[in-house]
Amino acid sequence: MWQRAVAKLTWAHNVILIQKVKDLPTRLWYARQAFQHGWSRDVLSLRIQSRAHERHGNAVTNFPRTLPPPQSDLASQLLKDPYVFDFLTLEKTFHERELETGLLRHLQDFLVELVRRLAASRLTKPMIALRLNDLISTLVSISGANS
Repeated sequence: MWQRAVAKLTWAHNVILIQKVKDLPTRLWYARQAFQHGWSRDVLSLRIQSRAHERHGNAVTNFPRTLPPPQSDLASQLLKDPYVFDFLTLEKTFHERELETGLLRHLQDFLVELVRRLAASRLTKPMIALRLNDLISTLVSISGANS
């Protein structure tokens, strides 16, 4: 079984797996996931570094209590992994408001950078930049209204 998973990945993927994952069942899990989801070498490394195998399938939901079995199974599969917000650098325990503020700040920074790059591009139509500016203004106003 391990040989089949290894044969499906590039040599570089296998080198990363061998160097970074010592536990054989865990290595096999990453090999399967990398093949199944088409992970690049960088994505594979990031998933290993963030210990994705420990979080896989651990999303907290109320689906089994609130939905009949066929629907609860489907809903659970759709949201099988918990969200990872490491890029927000939140404390171990945080309030939902801190999460919301951090996400909005990152989204706003992303959109500002996107508009800046689109504006610098010769291929950009003025309407795209105007609509993105409107979107940013809307996000800022929503963020201010929730304060």
